[in-house]
Amino acid sequence: MIINKVTLYGHAWNEMRNFYVDVLGFELLSQTDDAFEIKAGESVLEIKKYHYKDKPFYHFAMNIPTNLFTSAKAWAKSQVELTREEDDDEVYSAF
Repeated sequence: MIINKVTLYGHAWNEMRNFYVDVLGFELLSQTDDAFEIKAGESVLEIKKYHYKDKPFYHFAMNIPTNLFTSAKAWAKSQVELTREEDDDEVYSAF
């Protein structure tokens, strides 16, 4: 399956924009008062402001080619603190 565009909603819109664009360095494709879009590989990730009381929560992953995993992890670790599970910062999932 090829995913061209994914739209997610967030209550911390400015923080999410700063994280993806300023911290992780994703290319900002467009921005309005209520949304922004970034380039994620061959896809577009759109984040829209969520205007209701409850706070949406998403978890998604981006595939990294096996031969680039070590360098991608080192780069990510230099930008943010990696999450840990059972004192390990790598978790394998067949899914």
